[in-house]
Amino acid sequence: MDVSVVLRRVENLLRDTLQDVLSNSVGSDWVEKCGVSPDRLEKWRERSTEDLKKRGACDPRLIYYSDFYDLKTIARKHWNNGLSEILGDLKELEALLRILEELRNPDAHRREFLSFEVQLAQGISGRIQSKIIRHYSQMETSESYYPRFEFAQDSVGSSYSIGQGKTVETKATLRPGDEIHFKLVASDPLGESLEYLIYPNALDAVSRRDQFSWSKSGDFSFQIQDDYVGKRFIFVALVRSKRAFHAEREHVVGAADDKIVFSYEVLPPRRV
Repeated sequence: MDVSVVLRRVENLLRDTLQDVLSNSVGSDWVEKCGVSPDRLEKWRERSTEDLKKRGACDPRLIYYSDFYDLKTIARKHWNNGLSEILGDLKELEALLRILEELRNPDAHRREFLSFEVQLAQGISGRIQSKIIRHYSQMETSESYYPRFEFAQDSVGSSYSIGQGKTVETKATLRPGDEIHFKLVASDPLGESLEYLIYPNALDAVSRRDQFSWSKSGDFSFQIQDDYVGKRFIFVALVRSKRAFHAEREHVVGAADDKIVFSYEVLPPRRV
């Protein structure tokens, strides 16, 4: 188990939850009112700018450039704005985040984690994740049963996070021959293993359904084809548990528990 992946996932899930709750309770200018100092906000912006220079893209969610202690500050400031209903006890959360912050320390990544540290990271992350996923599952299904996406991102800078609508209108323009990559992350309220699938919804998607396979990994790559050309072409991302019952029927590949759609404009091939 890669501890850094475990820590990054729970950190990002907390960021998404804080953004969702504060944008609804505080308003569109919630970042400036989130409770961290102006110096910290400037640090976030510097990291975003640096990311843009290095990678040619940056995450549009400024909170993704925060640190664990920033998240603690925001949670403490806005605990009564809806966070307590999701995360329970503030003192417990602060204690858990303090431990995760110690594990997240860059110095710790210069050595191998001890077995108890791996178990500690998994246990704490799982406890926080289960609370958040259970809350949103109850909002949507009235029971904590079905898995749901926490996060999904493509390689051109578009992303979905918990609390958003399920269709991501990317505003991106692609052409045949381009490569596009996806990262999908989901959680199960019951803590069981999950399967992921993403497929291009081309005209022959139904006839090609046997070529689409579920994977334990949420990492996928595609090359844009000529038959994807059009004003609106979509990739459909799915997740499901291995249990007998599922949240919905999916017309191409069958049963699934949660779905996200990424929409693109695909232009004709460039003229030579």
